[in-house]
Amino acid sequence: MREHVNLGEAKAETITAALIVVLLAAFFLTNLSDALIMTLAGLVLLGSGVYQTTRGWHVSLITWLMGIVLTLGGLGVRLFVVAVAQINYVAVVLVLLGVYLAWQIFVRKR
Repeated sequence: MREHVNLGEAKAETITAALIVVLLAAFFLTNLSDALIMTLAGLVLLGSGVYQTTRGWHVSLITWLMGIVLTLGGLGVRLFVVAVAQINYVAVVLVLLGVYLAWQIFVRKR
């Protein structure tokens, strides 16, 4: 069964992906701080999520999670979590995302 493709939704996702690629390029090619790049990437994902939600389109849980993690990480929460609490938040988030994706594949009804 073929799903209906919404061109507006596809365009929004393409613009989001392009902005993330531009930010990754800026990270590798400039001397901008990693905190600024992380914050901007998180805001791009969260902004895209809000935009798509207001249009009634589906937004993946991963988009929301990565947007929150990148935004908070860029704002300095990562310094507290890593330096004070000695927790590697990136590893925790990656494990949680892996569990979520495995659940999507193996447990969720198709």
